[in-house]
Amino acid sequence: MKIMKKLILVLIIGMMGVKAYGQIMFQKAFGGTDSYGGYYVQQTTDGGYIIVGEDFYSANIYLIKTNVYGDTLWTKFIVTLGGAEGNCVRQTNDGGYIIVGGNTADGNDANYVYLIKTNSIGDTLWTKELGKGVGNSIQQTTDGGYIIGGYMSTCNAGCAHFFNFIKTDNLGNMVWTRIFEAFDNDDALSVQQTTDGGYMLAGFCESDALNNSFDHFYLIKTNSNGDTLWTKSYGGTRDIGYSAQQTTDGGYIIAGTTTSFGDSTGNVYLIKTDSIGDIVWSKTYGDSTGDIAYFVQQTYDGGYIIAGNTNNIYDTLGDVYLIKTNSIGDTLWTRTYGGSGNDVASSIQQTTDGGYIITGYTNSFGLADYALYLIKTDSNGNAGCYEGRTSTIVATPPTQIFPVTTIVSSGFTNYSLPTYYVGYAGGTVTTICTDEVINEISTNNFLSLYPNPTSGTFTLTYNFQLSTINSQLKIYDVLGQQVYSQPIVNQQSTIINLPQLSNGVYFYQLTNGTESYRGKFVKTNW
Repeated sequence: MKIMKKLILVLIIGMMGVKAYGQIMFQKAFGGTDSYGGYYVQQTTDGGYIIVGEDFYSANIYLIKTNVYGDTLWTKFIVTLGGAEGNCVRQTNDGGYIIVGGNTADGNDANYVYLIKTNSIGDTLWTKELGKGVGNSIQQTTDGGYIIGGYMSTCNAGCAHFFNFIKTDNLGNMVWTRIFEAFDNDDALSVQQTTDGGYMLAGFCESDALNNSFDHFYLIKTNSNGDTLWTKSYGGTRDIGYSAQQTTDGGYIIAGTTTSFGDSTGNVYLIKTDSIGDIVWSKTYGDSTGDIAYFVQQTYDGGYIIAGNTNNIYDTLGDVYLIKTNSIGDTLWTRTYGGSGNDVASSIQQTTDGGYIITGYTNSFGLADYALYLIKTDSNGNAGCYEGRTSTIVATPPTQIFPVTTIVSSGFTNYSLPTYYVGYAGGTVTTICTDEVINEISTNNFLSLYPNPTSGTFTLTYNFQLSTINSQLKIYDVLGQQVYSQPIVNQQSTIINLPQLSNGVYFYQLTNGTESYRGKFVKTNW
């Protein structure tokens, strides 16, 4: 029996040897003397990240590829006639990238949906213009083509726009288009192919008729040909949906902001529906400073991660706002990030190590008025610096479903455009903070823990001089969650007593100034 227990322990340690406690964290600002912003980020198959945004000054698309540590591998400015914005980027099946946004091709106020395909190093392969409007969201479909959501304009500027839904083949040639016209102004901000082969289109619908304005979350479900199966709108009187996706149970999660419920300055608004769009539950989050959600994603544990801003709904100075919930919308933790300026989160994705990658823009850091902001956190939302906690009040609003009469019509044919781009490697990057500055040293000759396995009481010994400041012992579980922390004084050993720990594998880290010593142990009652 003793031999079997030892074998089991060896197998556990071997399988759990991934350094969950060592999740990468950093905050970086990208840009130069112009102002830049990030609109979408995705982790790529090599573990790094692809980010798309805009040069605010020259109105060029800004495309950045980094490694897993946020170090720049290459950047591209995609320059077009009249200027363009890149709103969404996705890695494609061939290892390249597809970008959708808007292009002022004729130099006036009329935007055109702009579609760009690049290879794996960001060189443009082809570009398409897909009719008047802007593309906000894109996904490669199972047939190798693309589905695009955005809005269609009825004139050059200052007039109504409606949901624009476009299907293309793998070369960007239009297969079909649908225009969904509900009220005076409708904007699709999320699109996704659903598990039944159809599509989900989500955003908001807005009406100013007779000065009795209202805004609602707007969700449309179609079949594989883009034909409407059902439409729903949700909220009270003033609610804007910015992000949505299908959830693993076949329903949908939608996030945005509300002034119908909660505080009058605005709260984060989250609605969960079933597979036919009926409300399962809804929540508001925030305090009295004005809070907004720009992006939501379901996480590996079945809960949700929400990224946006706090104290920013009326363009006052605010911070990036991150909310983690469980599967029924109860808050697990919240975080804020940023400095003394205005810091905005546009997009978030859970990463393969269980942490989160966030992009947006900041004028707290960088060289110009605004810089593209990239934040990598661990699974608990820790980012290493310039982070805080905020009081988040959670409420259950009386969300309603409103009937929507939707007029569906065809859109425009597309044509190819000449390709313009200026590429350069590197770029100006400001590293705000990173955990990579800590020098990890093998514990074999410097640090030991015994007994190991332990029942919870153990002795930590070390044969080096501890710093008079910043000497700290931290213990993490296999999910990277910190379960213990204690300052360590300058002596040769410290006794730790943690009988309350559950049985399992744990990792410990002793930080001594700029150096870090690490190891692992097993807690058991055997």
